[in-house]
Amino acid sequence: MDDLDNALSDAIGQRNMAWHKERLGRFTSSQFGSLVSQGTPGTKARKLRLEKDLLSEKITKEVYDREIIDIKFIEYNARFGDGCKTYVYEKIAEILTNSVHMTGGGMATEWGTEQESNAIREYENLTGKKVKECGFLKYGDFAGGSPDGKVESDNGIIEVKSPFNPSNHIKVMITQELPKNHFWQVHGNILATKSDYCDYISYDPRMIEKETQLVIIRVEKDQEIQEELINRINEVSKFMHDLMKKHDLL
Repeated sequence: MDDLDNALSDAIGQRNMAWHKERLGRFTSSQFGSLVSQGTPGTKARKLRLEKDLLSEKITKEVYDREIIDIKFIEYNARFGDGCKTYVYEKIAEILTNSVHMTGGGMATEWGTEQESNAIREYENLTGKKVKECGFLKYGDFAGGSPDGKVESDNGIIEVKSPFNPSNHIKVMITQELPKNHFWQVHGNILATKSDYCDYISYDPRMIEKETQLVIIRVEKDQEIQEELINRINEVSKFMHDLMKKHDLL
């Protein structure tokens, strides 16, 4: 067994207390969409005005430099959008309380959880591949992911979605595209598991025609996307550390 196989063996199970503890204080792939969110600094016009005023000598170089420092601070702060900051606060709360705030979910969550094993069984029947259950896989010191399964025959994983709203399943079936709201989760799990691909599965047993119940979208490993994600994890991790240090929370 290689290191990944050993990690997979140690990470069996999801949604139990041990799984929640493993994720404590770490950025998880299911929320990587929040992690990458950025705000809009709104500084472009101000910078152009300052450059114009400096050229026309309406302001001194000292005033210009002082204003630019302020603009750089605003632009840096905007790199972390509201969704990202909220997620960082959640992670800080986990660290300071040594506990995870768990919600009961809703009908959509319950539906998805109930259908997951059925979707995997249908995937195995259709592809002839066997899927191994796995839990949370750590990536570095600050992140990790929980794929819905590891394909035993090759270096692939699966991500299962059973949309509560049938129109979302229909959209995947017609467009044959990975939904944007699951883009970073899928690529994050590929990164965390060092996989070559992820089969994104959309499953809806309510479809009358059997052949329309299961849709599989193959998502290949993309080095450029992974590097972007790695850089973002490091950037937000530093932001969180600096925030905690500034407020004496370390």
